[in-house]
Amino acid sequence: MSYMLKHLATIYFRDMIHSKDGDSFQSLVNQLMTMKHNSKFTPIKPSGRYGDKKNDGYLSGNGLYFQVYGPEDLRKKATTNYAAKKFDEDFNTLLEHIDAGIWGDISEFHYIINDKFTGIPAPVASKKEELKKKYPSIGIEIIGSLQLQCYFSDLDLTKQQIILGQPLILDDNGIQFVEANALTKTINAIMNHESCEEDTPPATTLAKVKEKIQFNNLSEKIASVINLRLYELSLVESLISVSVPNTEAVLSNHFKKLYAHAKQIAENEDQMFLFIENETIELVLKENQNGATRKAVRAAVQSLMSLFFECCDIFEKPPAEEH
Repeated sequence: MSYMLKHLATIYFRDMIHSKDGDSFQSLVNQLMTMKHNSKFTPIKPSGRYGDKKNDGYLSGNGLYFQVYGPEDLRKKATTNYAAKKFDEDFNTLLEHIDAGIWGDISEFHYIINDKFTGIPAPVASKKEELKKKYPSIGIEIIGSLQLQCYFSDLDLTKQQIILGQPLILDDNGIQFVEANALTKTINAIMNHESCEEDTPPATTLAKVKEKIQFNNLSEKIASVINLRLYELSLVESLISVSVPNTEAVLSNHFKKLYAHAKQIAENEDQMFLFIENETIELVLKENQNGATRKAVRAAVQSLMSLFFECCDIFEKPPAEEH
């Protein structure tokens, strides 16, 4: 269940990102970079009226410098404009200090900004492109919250727990929390993309699913639901791929458990399908606070179930497929 612990750790880290701004965000970044780069990373503490000389931290001998900005709400226009201005001024002032011999040579500059997973605003991204054109020999990048999450996810569990400041314990309640979180976020993402274009699955996929439907004695009504949602497979897979790491494994575990339970209590395969569907809908509705209708949740759950039906996490594989 290590993937469950890693998923839980990432959930807690995302909560930390949302709660941090100013100095507390910089402290979190310093800790993360120390865990990522070990002794190569040197955080810089401002010193009186001299400040930090526009250097919040650097990698010794690599020429990589960091500047950190943790606004409360980057979506505000005034804050966005200030973030772009700060990007420009901090970078150019750092170059002046480097020219003066205060810091060593520079090869890269990373502007770490807490966008709280809302995305980098256009003025800030535009400023990056402007600086890259002006200084083509320096690698200039913006590191947002999602990239920080990727850095965190790449760490081993011990380092993750140090950053979180707590050991992670995965009891039954913890597993339920992880599964509910993964389900709710995935279902919400699917519902928010309902208007996206559908993709026709490969003929081999359609044939494989048809064979599996027949092998499991599912009715035409259930078959029509699965076949309809197959056209959303690529969308669902893409949404899972950009979510919290290990989401697919967490969701797979959820559906496998429900299927095992369904086999014990249901009288036929259709009842199994409906049991899994309804149990998942109830869990999502219980956790969801965005006012989604049962109809919308059901459609998204069916899309998710079709994915795990197709990849054989639920229902039985035909004999030919077993080999």
